[in-house]
Amino acid sequence: MASLWEIAIKQKIGKIEFFDNLENFKKDVESINIVWLPILDNHIYSTLNLTMYPEHKDPFDRLIIAQAKFENFILITNDDKFLLYKEIEVLT
Repeated sequence: MASLWEIAIKQKIGKIEFFDNLENFKKDVESINIVWLPILDNHIYSTLNLTMYPEHKDPFDRLIIAQAKFENFILITNDDKFLLYKEIEVLT
């Protein structure tokens, strides 16, 4: 859900543009059997244990990284800044 939230904000401020609405995007993602991970209190608490890098302070990214660490997930991204975090496995 952190990714969906970030997409909604970036769409609202004009940083990205979808050809369809966000609700349809969410349904399209779910139609290929991807499940949205809810934001849990433990995910938020886990952000406190992440290394803080001066070149990467994005709060959405930090939440996604904390979720991956807490859930022991592999994080898939095209953002090379995620590679700074040695506490998770990242595929780019």
